[in-house]
Amino acid sequence: MHETDLKSLLSYLKENASLYPLEALRERMVRAGHAPAEADLAIAVFEGKVPPPEPPVWPAVLLVALLDFVLAGACAALFSRRGAGEASCSALVLVPAIYLAELFAGLAFLASGRDRRGRVLLLGLLLFFALGALVLLVVLARWLGKVAG
Repeated sequence: MHETDLKSLLSYLKENASLYPLEALRERMVRAGHAPAEADLAIAVFEGKVPPPEPPVWPAVLLVALLDFVLAGACAALFSRRGAGEASCSALVLVPAIYLAELFAGLAFLASGRDRRGRVLLLGLLLFFALGALVLLVVLARWLGKVAG
């Protein structure tokens, strides 16, 4: 069931639960086109028997990976413009330290029971490294093509 469908069913139940019995509201939801399982899930969530499903973590994972790419790109731009002699070496050390902090924070969140935050950080970091490896392979393939050709 989509999150928006569950929200609309829950709001319908909140508005009408004081006026009608839950079985009558369930019948109306099924007549309106919702699957019986969806109506039962909405009623169970409304009664507090089942916790509502978590929203997907992928938007947050993509945001973490994007921020990691921006950070790596800013560091690369700093060193390509200024060179190793003028650019601060602390920037070179800071970027891997941030990635390492993300790794440890993700593991700490998982260990403390905050699974969603831990998954977001760890999957975002993993996605960043996987896409970074892909970019490096493409750059290496182009370089080898120029050298061999």
